[in-house]
Amino acid sequence: MYIVVKRYFYNHLHSGLKKIEPIKKKLKKSIQRYSTDWEKKLIWVTESPKGNLYAYCTVCEQSVKSTGGLTDLERHGGTTKHISNSKNSKIISSTHAMTSFLSQEDGSTEAELRLCAWGVQHNVPMSTIESFAKVAKDIFKDSKTAQKVKLGRTKITAIQTNVFGKCQTEELIELMKVNKWSLLVDESTDLTGKKSLAMVIRTYKWDGVLVLRDYFYKIATVTETTATALHKLIISKFDEDDVPYKNNLIGLGTDGANVMMGQHHSVGSLFRQDCPDIFLMKCICHSFALCSSYACKNIPSEVEQLCRDVYNFLKYGGQRQARFNDLQCLLELQPLKMLHPSATRWLSLEAVVLRMVNRYDVLLIYFNFIDDRADKSTREKQAAIRKVLVNPLTKTYLLFLSYILPAINKLNRLFQSETPELCRLHTEVSQLYRSILDNFLNADYMLSCKDPGKVIFEQRNYKELDALYIGTAAKSHLEGIKSNNLIQRNDVTQFLTNIMNYYISLANQIQIRIHFEEPVLVNMIIIDPKNVIERVHESILPLINAFPNLVTSETIQEMDSEFREVRNVDFRKYTEEERRSSSAFWSKVLSVQRTNGEFSFPHLRKFIAELLILPHSSASVERLFSQYNLNKTKMRNRLSSDAMQGILATKDYVKTHMDVHGKLVLTGFVKKNFNSHMYNVKCK
Repeated sequence: MYIVVKRYFYNHLHSGLKKIEPIKKKLKKSIQRYSTDWEKKLIWVTESPKGNLYAYCTVCEQSVKSTGGLTDLERHGGTTKHISNSKNSKIISSTHAMTSFLSQEDGSTEAELRLCAWGVQHNVPMSTIESFAKVAKDIFKDSKTAQKVKLGRTKITAIQTNVFGKCQTEELIELMKVNKWSLLVDESTDLTGKKSLAMVIRTYKWDGVLVLRDYFYKIATVTETTATALHKLIISKFDEDDVPYKNNLIGLGTDGANVMMGQHHSVGSLFRQDCPDIFLMKCICHSFALCSSYACKNIPSEVEQLCRDVYNFLKYGGQRQARFNDLQCLLELQPLKMLHPSATRWLSLEAVVLRMVNRYDVLLIYFNFIDDRADKSTREKQAAIRKVLVNPLTKTYLLFLSYILPAINKLNRLFQSETPELCRLHTEVSQLYRSILDNFLNADYMLSCKDPGKVIFEQRNYKELDALYIGTAAKSHLEGIKSNNLIQRNDVTQFLTNIMNYYISLANQIQIRIHFEEPVLVNMIIIDPKNVIERVHESILPLINAFPNLVTSETIQEMDSEFREVRNVDFRKYTEEERRSSSAFWSKVLSVQRTNGEFSFPHLRKFIAELLILPHSSASVERLFSQYNLNKTKMRNRLSSDAMQGILATKDYVKTHMDVHGKLVLTGFVKKNFNSHMYNVKCK
């Protein structure tokens, strides 16, 4: 009975109890953040602007949530929309299609990028790069990297245009959108007869120090060379890149051609309508080259023709050049070739004249020798050259040119540099101009003339012919031939008259082409390091008033106070380079910080940097065309405009991304663009 009751109660109690299940702890779902390793497996994946919890699909052009890692992305890759977009864009969506192409493990990607950059840097044809890549496989058989490098013409073009070129151009565009900048333009014709317009941007950025430099922007084919067409072409490039040029363009530099800088209807006048406060500057190097060219018309033409005839006579005869070299060796002189005056090289005439003066006596001996074995035409050419050489005044003209041309070219070399020199332009040009005036104007008039831009060219203000300054070498030579009765008095008078006319023409052209009263040129001397250190100017207000587009009324007083404070900086610890160079000087001054970490001169920091990017010459565009012609040669005359755009942009990338040891830095943006898209996308 007891056992039955016990069993009853036991069953009754346990029948109402539910089985207690163990409580399972809910696991927290792990969140994966974006990883660049995904790009190696999925070629259409890149970083998303929405943050590291998303990935960007370049096929669908949208951000995809990627907290689940590759699973989420592979799921997106299998959607109908993605597959359809992949077919339309001709991109393979396979996760393994580009693995070998983009593999970083064997270094082949970096090798291909560096090889293409090296080729552009040294103007190496694409066929040579392709051939070198093949030869490298045979030479470096034990290198996995060399064996995996694959470079053909199509790939090289894609890398130069849509990898390096795209990277450099987009970096520049970003600068142009946020900073002020100046535009340098010029046009040229290549060997195929195609006209091209080159555009260079001069701007700045703070990268620890103030960096001021010229960047290659675009080169475009020109079909119509009117001012309206050129202006429209330039504007179209800005509009394509969404560059706010009306707000950020502050300076335009080009040559003095009417279509570019004419007063009434030119590219410059049209830009002034778009940007009323723009600073227009005719290239100072072009201007002085033209001044010198006009002045040289007063020198007898046979002097320049002699230089050309001597060069041509020796160049087009192997035996003639060999005999000329033997003669120099016999006289214990270093064998030198004669030079040819070039119409497109500003500094070439000086080098030609100096070489002629240096080898004048050797040429006299050479051309006095008559070779009976030469044909009649050769003997006639030799006799014509000899006739000019024996004229004692010929050497006098050359000696005079060897004095005056270096003085002009010294200024030209200064303003051909890419460093900011506008603050020194008025001082340097005025100094040269007064030196030229001092050679032919009498002393009393020079003392009374305070403004070099208002010189009156009249006979009463000139020196006597015998008092002209023509250089010490020319003066000694002239006195020597006069004392030896090698020349008549009338010839001496004619020589000195020609020199007087040379000076008058040169000074007159400088006065016409250089506007000494231009407010910007006059006031830019305020920020010349020399004047700042010597406390010449008490206020920067005249310069502020010249550029109302760069300042606001609320900051004028702060800016002027900061300038007055700069004048009291202790410059004794500045190096010679920092005291001389405008960019180095202001970079150091404007980088000074207070104890709280703020910059000491915040308003000047922006204003001065923008002043220093104003143009003074278009020499950088001329250098660009030199690089253009080194690549588009007779052997490579079929290079397209897009290919040349890529080559020149890659050159600029190489120039701006070299480290202190001269090694090219490959940015993440470059490596990211090295994918299958580079075959389909055109560089802007």
